[in-house]
Amino acid sequence: MGKKFIDLSKRPRMWQYALCTAEEIEYLEYIQNEVSVPNPILRVPRLFGHKNLAPKYEELWYMPWGEMELMKLELSEGNLYEAMNYIWPISKRKFNLLEITNVLACMAWIKSELQKIQDVETERLDVKLKDEQIEAGAERLSEFGYYVALRSIQPDITKHEETMKLPYNVIFRELLVSTIEKQVKSKYDEIITRNIKGNRGLS
Repeated sequence: MGKKFIDLSKRPRMWQYALCTAEEIEYLEYIQNEVSVPNPILRVPRLFGHKNLAPKYEELWYMPWGEMELMKLELSEGNLYEAMNYIWPISKRKFNLLEITNVLACMAWIKSELQKIQDVETERLDVKLKDEQIEAGAERLSEFGYYVALRSIQPDITKHEETMKLPYNVIFRELLVSTIEKQVKSKYDEIITRNIKGNRGLS
């Protein structure tokens, strides 16, 4: 006989999620990642029926950078309520009454939004380290996460908190401009070096 998992057809609530076994949690994570259709609308129960609660941000690009990083941390630690509260601020009591399937769909939406951002970052910000950078030890900076980007945008440590309140689309634009400037400078240096070597060859 196969393992029995929580029956989603019975519309279980989030208070039951806390009672799930490790295997059931793993099963629900599979549903969230592979089956659930991303949905940004949270169905919050009321005395009669429910209220459709839209996310605070139409797209996570417009979310304050600091909130986004804190939400990612909560997600990595499995704190669903704390993570979702950045997008749909509701009380813990109401959260516990939400349908698990609805929460899974909303979580799938969050993850799809974060994936979109990550894909654009990978494509536009030149985040992949070159062999020379790896050899020089640049990978050591990875342990500092977003703080490396924060220091490059705002060297003044007294203004870090203010910078983290900016929407991420503004932060991304700054990072993109910085990336393009570095690429242009690197290309310019190559051209100058090549021209110097060429002139030496002619002399």
